[in-house]
Amino acid sequence: MKRIGIKTLLIFTTIIGNGQERIQDNLHIQQILSEKVSGIHSKNVLSEEEIKYLIEVDTTIRVSYKEKDKKVIQPAYYVNGLFVKNLILLTINPNSIEEITVETGEFEKDNNRHSGKLHIKLKDWAEFKPITINKLKKEYLDLPYESSIIGIDNNLLNEYHDELVVNERNIYKIEVQRLQNGDENLNFINLITRTEKNIREAESPRIR
Repeated sequence: MKRIGIKTLLIFTTIIGNGQERIQDNLHIQQILSEKVSGIHSKNVLSEEEIKYLIEVDTTIRVSYKEKDKKVIQPAYYVNGLFVKNLILLTINPNSIEEITVETGEFEKDNNRHSGKLHIKLKDWAEFKPITINKLKKEYLDLPYESSIIGIDNNLLNEYHDELVVNERNIYKIEVQRLQNGDENLNFINLITRTEKNIREAESPRIR
């Protein structure tokens, strides 16, 4: 078993996932932790002159198509020793993490293969309350439509989401927007995590 610090979580998620790029599991933590890894932003940084050119002179519209990632073997997540299937790391506050321990090597649990084990130990003050998105919707929401798309801090989840697990303790707000396109109706459910930035934005007076 190998222990690593929080600063190396970005590197670990690349290794243990065998190149996995699951946005819903890694984006938020990677954005925060990548700033703490020395030199990670030292390459491919545009100069002020290049940015000015792209704003004032360049007229090219860039188009990209984001497709769902190919299915890859995921690690098994353990939070304070509790096995959690399909955990969304976006709902774990990075500041609440005391230690991360990694076990590499494929294994099988509950008839599912995993690429390794990721043990997350939270600090004493942190509370972990796992709940599936499906149960979260039933407990908190009265939805007019069956179909829903889910976002975590405006990051859309790109796969079947009902059985994905979030940390209920770190959800601050649930925003529901009802979308209609002709006869098609669906809900956009955006889970806002409990961060200082999100709380300030949520509680600030809105100018209408």
